[in-house]
Amino acid sequence: MQGRYPHQSYGFKHRGVSTEKPHISYTHSIDVFQQSGHPGMLVQLFRSTHLKTLLHLRVTAFTAVLGLLLIIFGYFNAYQHSLQSSVDEIQQSMLAVADTASIAVYTENKELADEALHVLIHNPLICSARMNDNAHSFFRFTGNGNFCHQSKELLVSSPFNQHESIGILHVTINAAVVRDRALKLARLISSMILLVLLGSALTLSIATQRILTQPLTQMAESIHNLLPGSSSRLSVPEIHRHNEFGALVVDINSLLATVESTLTEERHLRMIIHSLQQQYQSIFDHARTGIALIDENGRCILANPAVSHMLGLDFSADGPFCLDQHWLEVVFGDNQYFQELMESALNSGQMITRDIPLYRKTVHTDAPRPAWLNVSVSSHFAEEDPQAQTQENCRLLECVLLDISERKRKEDESKYRAEHDALTQLKNRAAGMAAIDTLLLAANSSPKGAILLIDLDRFKFINDTYGHAAGDTILITTARRMQEISRSIDVVARLGGDEFLVGLFHVESVNHFPKILHRIIEVLTQPVLIAPDVREQVGASIGVALVPQCGTDLTYLMHCADEAMYRVKRAGRCGYCIYNGSDYEEPVKVVNNG
Repeated sequence: MQGRYPHQSYGFKHRGVSTEKPHISYTHSIDVFQQSGHPGMLVQLFRSTHLKTLLHLRVTAFTAVLGLLLIIFGYFNAYQHSLQSSVDEIQQSMLAVADTASIAVYTENKELADEALHVLIHNPLICSARMNDNAHSFFRFTGNGNFCHQSKELLVSSPFNQHESIGILHVTINAAVVRDRALKLARLISSMILLVLLGSALTLSIATQRILTQPLTQMAESIHNLLPGSSSRLSVPEIHRHNEFGALVVDINSLLATVESTLTEERHLRMIIHSLQQQYQSIFDHARTGIALIDENGRCILANPAVSHMLGLDFSADGPFCLDQHWLEVVFGDNQYFQELMESALNSGQMITRDIPLYRKTVHTDAPRPAWLNVSVSSHFAEEDPQAQTQENCRLLECVLLDISERKRKEDESKYRAEHDALTQLKNRAAGMAAIDTLLLAANSSPKGAILLIDLDRFKFINDTYGHAAGDTILITTARRMQEISRSIDVVARLGGDEFLVGLFHVESVNHFPKILHRIIEVLTQPVLIAPDVREQVGASIGVALVPQCGTDLTYLMHCADEAMYRVKRAGRCGYCIYNGSDYEEPVKVVNNG
């Protein structure tokens, strides 16, 4: 530090006064805490579930820690500040007598020097003072010399030239007085901080209790006593009506109102869901449509009574769970159609519908079963969540079964009526030609065959003589006889009137046709009972076109067969004529000897 004159410098030379911070030991406190035998007690207290206790403990702990830090800081800060103040006070005392000392040293006035030193040693912080120039020295002593180890010097300048040094002013410091003063000030400041902290902590605790803890405790008890969905609400304390606590109570009341509304709506929805469940269960149980749930291994998991009725299975004892994967074979016989239906639904992920015939033999019940079912199958995962749809998550098949036996019967009847002649029950012209066309498509790689056109001889005479009933009897008997001698692979159709179309295929050799044609004529020319005790005989003129010698076009084949048939009629009727693709053979007349 620089003095009032340019060449004056001041400073302590620390020779005996210790400036180290006093040592404070915590050993006793630690020993007491360890001797308690419960090192976790403090942690348990701070984890108390009671807000009041927890808040007070935390405020106390915070105040204690903050107070300890403030006291330590205040103590050492006051101690250092007191030391620095003592140094500054000594500095000011030396500066106060600097001018007097300058004159005394310059004039070598002992009385004036002694007066200046006397002023310095009256300061209790100074033990001794000395002033000297090149030839003289002036001394003054006071205090206990045992603690006077630190000194301070001040250069004395000439009164007329501030840059000329003419002497030295030297003082020794009373370290004991300096330290005692610093300790007293530090203790005073620490005591004041402690009192302020204690007062603040007490005030904070009371304020917290009245403003926060008590209202929160009351609110917690009120919330605890509330019933879910009740109309009761929390009351807002008057002192908190316009602050955050009041806003919290308002928000809680709003939440309680929302909960009440939600619970009321939920009760209403539960009633609706229960009603819908009963309705759906009633629909499920009484539906005439079969509804079943099947896993991908073919095991039936769920089924309504309609399924039991349709499939002829008894679920009354064990339910559908008694069915293993073999039940499909029992129900459907050849379950290939149903297996393909399941695989298509699993692979495509779409609804697949197919008509499937049932195995007619009943399984566990004597009740009649449908012959045909319309089965609609769609697949989905057992879990709707896409993240849960793993390989381990089984895929289920929803099956809807509809009895279409009556529809199938009507369809078959309609189809039969559309394809068959109403009188003779043979295929009609369109159905017969379509069936023969189908066989002709395979004729390129099939054995030989032929197309036959048959015209009944004497039919017009009998029909005109005995009436239409007799003619119908002739036609019906002829159709029955042709069906009796034909094979299942042959096609027999009535073209109209007394003309018939026959398709013969899979004939091993052309040489077999004469024998076949003779047999047909012999059967058709047998007498027919057209009235009581009245028998009539008809003949048969047959035109034949060989396949594939004449080609595979049915229109052309019928044309060739028709031409061959008229050749027979021109030759005398009741016979056959074969067109071999290049020429018409000579008509052969067949005489029935029966």
